[in-house]
Amino acid sequence: MGQQWRTHGETYEEAVTQGIEALESLVMAYEASGEPLPEPSNVCTVA
Repeated sequence: MGQQWRTHGETYEEAVTQGIEALESLVMAYEASGEPLPEPSNVCTVA
């Protein structure tokens, strides 16, 4: 997949809700494609 995901909200709570929805959509996309979810990484090791 390799996409960069971003979300926004008028409030912190709205941004969190949008982020949760984005993560749920990402998991569903991986499941639909049959690809395994990527291993978790640390921002410091990716940069």
